[in-house]
Amino acid sequence: MPEIFLTKHADFCFGVKNALEIAQNAAKDGEVYTYGTLIHNEKVVKELEKKGVKSSDDLDFILKQKRVVIRAHGVAKSAEELIKQNVPEVFDATCPFVKKIHRLVNNAYKENKEIIISANCLFICPRISRVYTNFHVLRVLKATCSVARISLIH
Repeated sequence: MPEIFLTKHADFCFGVKNALEIAQNAAKDGEVYTYGTLIHNEKVVKELEKKGVKSSDDLDFILKQKRVVIRAHGVAKSAEELIKQNVPEVFDATCPFVKKIHRLVNNAYKENKEIIISANCLFICPRISRVYTNFHVLRVLKATCSVARISLIH
């Protein structure tokens, strides 16, 4: 039987650390909201709520807030534009690596290329349409636990 080793210490990636720092610093000046959860860690999200970082999946509600943090994994470009137009104080905590992926997908879309996202489908598939709505992702052609194939249709 294979051995399993557990580490005594684990840490977050750079993007998550950065987002946590931005959100916590923003909350020092009062309550702040995120459109969706800041990161994918329920325990940390609950701790953030105690510190004044709250989340909502309701964009209309978010647009009525005074202070909003863009979450670590980003939001659809259309949602980001609406937030920046309607919310007086916006803090962008999107991971720079995620922004790069968004830029690459956008460039591929402009070149009418097919996009293939390789990820844990239980994690990524429900979020694809929320993040890539500005790319007119209309259907998932094939979805398995290792690959989601997206067809970009004009």
